[in-house]
Amino acid sequence: MINIPGKQEPISLSGQPSGLWMPNAAPRKVFIVATFIASIGIACAASLAVRQPSLDIYWAPSQDKNGLIVKKAPLNIPDLSSGTRVVSISNVGGNAIRLHNDMLLEDPDQYVTYKAYNRFFEEQRALMQILSHEHVQLITSDGQILSAPVRYHRSFVQLPLSFWLLNAGGIISLLISVGVWCYRRGQPTTRFLLMSGMGFFGGILCLSVYGPRELAMDVELFLALSIINHFCIVVFCYSLLLLFSHFPQRIGTSRETIITYMAMLIIWLNQTMQWYEAPVHAYYFLNHMIPYAITIVLGYIQWRRTKKRPVERAALRWFILSIWICIGIATCIVIIPVVFPHFFTLPLWVPTFIILLMFIGFAFGILRYGFFQLERWWFTGWVWLASGFFIAAIDVLLILILDVNFKTVLPISVIALGWLYFPIRQWLWKRIVRLDEYKLEKQLPKMIQSLFAKGTLQSFLDQWSKLLVQIFNPLNIKARESAETSVATTQHGLVLQIPSLEGDHIYELTGNHQGTRLFGAQDVTLAKAILNLASAIFSITTQVREVQEKGAASERDRIMRDLHDDVLPKLIAIKQRSKAPLKELADAAFQSLRDTIYILRNTSEKPMEEVLADWRAELAVRLESTNIQLHWDAPESMDHQLMTARQQISCGRILREAISNVVTHTNAGKIAVRIAVENGRFNMHISDNGDYGIKTGSNKEGGVGTTNMRMRAKALGGKVRWVRNQEESTRWSKGMTVDFSFPMAYKSSARRSSKEK
Repeated sequence: MINIPGKQEPISLSGQPSGLWMPNAAPRKVFIVATFIASIGIACAASLAVRQPSLDIYWAPSQDKNGLIVKKAPLNIPDLSSGTRVVSISNVGGNAIRLHNDMLLEDPDQYVTYKAYNRFFEEQRALMQILSHEHVQLITSDGQILSAPVRYHRSFVQLPLSFWLLNAGGIISLLISVGVWCYRRGQPTTRFLLMSGMGFFGGILCLSVYGPRELAMDVELFLALSIINHFCIVVFCYSLLLLFSHFPQRIGTSRETIITYMAMLIIWLNQTMQWYEAPVHAYYFLNHMIPYAITIVLGYIQWRRTKKRPVERAALRWFILSIWICIGIATCIVIIPVVFPHFFTLPLWVPTFIILLMFIGFAFGILRYGFFQLERWWFTGWVWLASGFFIAAIDVLLILILDVNFKTVLPISVIALGWLYFPIRQWLWKRIVRLDEYKLEKQLPKMIQSLFAKGTLQSFLDQWSKLLVQIFNPLNIKARESAETSVATTQHGLVLQIPSLEGDHIYELTGNHQGTRLFGAQDVTLAKAILNLASAIFSITTQVREVQEKGAASERDRIMRDLHDDVLPKLIAIKQRSKAPLKELADAAFQSLRDTIYILRNTSEKPMEEVLADWRAELAVRLESTNIQLHWDAPESMDHQLMTARQQISCGRILREAISNVVTHTNAGKIAVRIAVENGRFNMHISDNGDYGIKTGSNKEGGVGTTNMRMRAKALGGKVRWVRNQEESTRWSKGMTVDFSFPMAYKSSARRSSKEK
């Protein structure tokens, strides 16, 4: 439930029953019942339409409005030809009435005043008195009197095309509104849409009876159908107004809704009893103009309220276009020829189909923006019903076109359905619904290519978000910390939440397929399937890497024991029995072996303060016999910085190699070591005041020692360079400075592989 600030009643967006109008019938049964009732209504309308008096003449209005033009003459009046002007009609007794263009008016609502409306029905009564005879007389413009027989029954095939077009537009509109309501019976918006569709269908049903008449029909029936048409059109227009006041946000309370219902009843009673004649137009002003103007005001209010709601704003934009444009055009088509008589009058099935486009716009809004919180299964159910109609329509069209019986048309219909209709329908279905993108097997190639692009566990985790982007193509994706482990949609389908494989955060995908549609149940199902599969692969891979790590650890322990128990004692013996300079070489080998054993034994990190203290003590002992002063500059506290075993060993060997170069190749009297951590980088500067002639510069090859220093720095993601002190501003005018730095967070390829195993 969503509570609108300042309002008393919540609007249900869950689709669960929360009010009236909620029978327990399944949606498909509701479709069938609605179709059956609508079909009965159309059958009744057809039975009334075929019982109207007919001369079998197709009439057309005259240019000077004096008489009517014969557009197509029947064979049973041989002296009557197409293009003849008939100015009046009479019976054998001599009662005559002049013919004029208004007698062909489809709907008497088009009259501006009640007086003209009543005069129209008086003329209809006079025409029916004349047409009640078996024969009538037609008086042409040249004074010729022709006898014409009157028929009171015609076949359904002879009904004009406008009858079928009107009812086709009406029933499709009704079924769209029924389809929306039967899947979301708890929402007031769907109830208003249903009332609007029912009102539109009822009005069109009445219009289809008296609209396509030839000249006249039973006056009492005509008047009753016209009154029912008034009521249905009022319900249609004001239900759309109520729909506008509730979608996407509710405006007003139940009191305004009740007032609107009362206004609908009062307007209909006023037009029926003709108490008050509205300005501009007796019928259209209150039935069409006023509610249309109110919807413009409501649309402005809704637009302001959805300023910071992108989903509702997008849905409202489509909703406004569907209603304002279609209703506006249809109203103009009907009203403009009445207000300005010189404009051409279109048949009423044209505005009917324009209003049908509004209901079709609702259907596409459901697919694109999730109007009324419906899923694609609503569209599936409606297509199921439409398919049945098309199959039956093919049989009917073949019977009408070929003029053959059912047995003859059956094999032709089967061929047409099998070779034409079903292939076209499947092609359209695949193009519109695109079910393939929701099948897991269609996404497996993307998963394999993305998740195993680099073959490591870390890359597997890093590629998860990229895989989600490839599959769902969202407008935006972001990660946030959360322990949520389930896939779900939020913000009414705008956002899809998918957990990470590690389980410590979730990814929020905004705007499905670049915002062209919302996330639905099928997207959630697909995301769950991908997540379950990727989690299973990640779990299995992790277990395999753990087994590999255990094997690697066991092998490291074996190598460490061999070095410690075999090689190290022998090296100690050599060291004790040797004299300089062989003893110094043995010391260096002994230190390297200790470092190697340390790396194999220790995989944990060590506080940097302890590492720096060990280096300082080691350098102090080593330089004690060389008469070289050590100037050590390092912070006492390193803010709990840690160094890995590999960083300790590599940095220590670079430091020892730099000190060895100073001791061996120069006559320096001082060595300054400055260490600092700045911006996440470890910086070490080793300066001396000696005098030696090796080449400097970070790009020089140097000897084996300097080459090893470069390789160790590169393994840590850093670099080392040698600079003569006189080339830079230093406190000593001679000697050299070794600058070494590397990022503390850098993970070498060897470390990453080891950690991800």
